[in-house]
Amino acid sequence: MQRWETHVEKWEGWAGDRGMEVEFVWWGSSELISRLSHEFHSGRTLFWFGTAEQFSAEWFDAKSKLALQAAGPRYTPEIHVDVPLLEDLELFGRSEFAISAVRDVAKSIRQAPTYTLRRLADEDAVGGRTAIHDVAQLVDKIVETLYGLGCLPDGKWSFSGIMEDIRDALGLLEECEDQLAAAARQFKEQNKAEETAHANRSNPYSDAAYQIHALKRVLMDASDTLWGFDQAVNGDLMIVTGEAGSGKTHLLCDVAERRLADGRPTVVLMGQQFTTRESPWIQGCALLDLGDLSLEEFVGALEAAAQTADCRALLMIDAINEGEGQAIWMSHLASFLALLKASPWIGVVLSVRSPYMDHVIPEEVRESAYEVAHRGFADDTYAALGVMPMDLVDGSGPLMG
Repeated sequence: MQRWETHVEKWEGWAGDRGMEVEFVWWGSSELISRLSHEFHSGRTLFWFGTAEQFSAEWFDAKSKLALQAAGPRYTPEIHVDVPLLEDLELFGRSEFAISAVRDVAKSIRQAPTYTLRRLADEDAVGGRTAIHDVAQLVDKIVETLYGLGCLPDGKWSFSGIMEDIRDALGLLEECEDQLAAAARQFKEQNKAEETAHANRSNPYSDAAYQIHALKRVLMDASDTLWGFDQAVNGDLMIVTGEAGSGKTHLLCDVAERRLADGRPTVVLMGQQFTTRESPWIQGCALLDLGDLSLEEFVGALEAAAQTADCRALLMIDAINEGEGQAIWMSHLASFLALLKASPWIGVVLSVRSPYMDHVIPEEVRESAYEVAHRGFADDTYAALGVMPMDLVDGSGPLMG
């Protein structure tokens, strides 16, 4: 306690030097034990002070391998293919890809042709054409905000404010088009009178009007992209639909493998392994070898693992229509998800065969979910196999061996 008081005196001196008022509160062993004994923190206590193997990187990896083995021929680790849904899963999981994708949107706006537009915005002669100056400033703000976006693993990514700025910029660009059209006509008339051919060829207002058209297209594309990002990144439940054999299982397993290789906590369960009509969590505990662990404790421990890794954790359940899925999920899914959604650090991914959606997922769950359809590998089939179509014809590819 004497050492604590000595440190507090030093810290208070530092705070005073910075004009800060800081209260330093003592948490000794009894205070910590009291807090950790609360049921709310039971999962956190389990993570830090429970069995060393549980919820470690090795534990996540081992449980994932068991699930991937249960997937059987539906998952072939050697096959990797980029499909649109893969991007959705990366965004939902808030991986480095998600951050890079946001930066790419900023880059596309920054690289839009605006040289003449900006020059006119900076000229004193612009006079009443204030929209040109305003839109140049707003575009800079949009780019700066995108590059500086707080890409938190547990907080809302503020796409809505950026999309609102884009709408404002598009409105200003409409004003710019009218102002520049009038200025271009005036410029043309003045130079026609002077019969200056060179001036006719370098009408700056016509050039700026072209750049405005290009910038509008870039901003509209950016708004559409950010709307999609908002749905994926800021959701806490993602439902993947598709027909039988479309590759949903393979895709989820592939994403799980990638995430675990990056040290991102991920739990994978296979729907066909839910073989009784017991509570889904009782069966989940058995599959994960967690004994009689409560769902609340599991959520707390998974959240602690996510906080330690400083990333979003994912719980992925594939093919919930299989096994006894039609008997258990309709009545249990909403309450099951409610506990998981209580943690901002955890996202849930469910896959279901399209014809069974209405039989396993309640309508109220679907209303709050980010739902995406997987159409299969389609044109990417050859890329997934690592061969070109001609290889299958001339016998040189692996399928003809």
